[in-house]
Amino acid sequence: MSPRLTQKTTRKSHKYLTSRAIIAKLRRHRDNLNRFSLQRIGVFRSPALRRQGRSIGFIVEFTNPSFDNYMELVDFLQGLFKKRVVVLTPEGLDNIRIKSVADDVRRNVVYV
Repeated sequence: MSPRLTQKTTRKSHKYLTSRAIIAKLRRHRDNLNRFSLQRIGVFRSPALRRQGRSIGFIVEFTNPSFDNYMELVDFLQGLFKKRVVVLTPEGLDNIRIKSVADDVRRNVVYV
């Protein structure tokens, strides 16, 4: 077997996740998400994220906001999707300095 053929067959395929696929996966893991005291979670995609090397953004609202809930949620989402993620709260979104970026996120967020 040639090295080239081996390399082709062992290379992982990098599938682009659509927002619909992300939402479906979040719904399948709803029980896991509940342990972070989430009130609501939304998904957004933006060119700014792609430039940073991140491909998935989330807007989250907590019923019991805490640093631990936030950090554990970030770790969970990165493990679930095997990608670097951005997790914003509504307050974090309000503090984005470039208003056109914040407006883009607001327009494109899809809540689960």
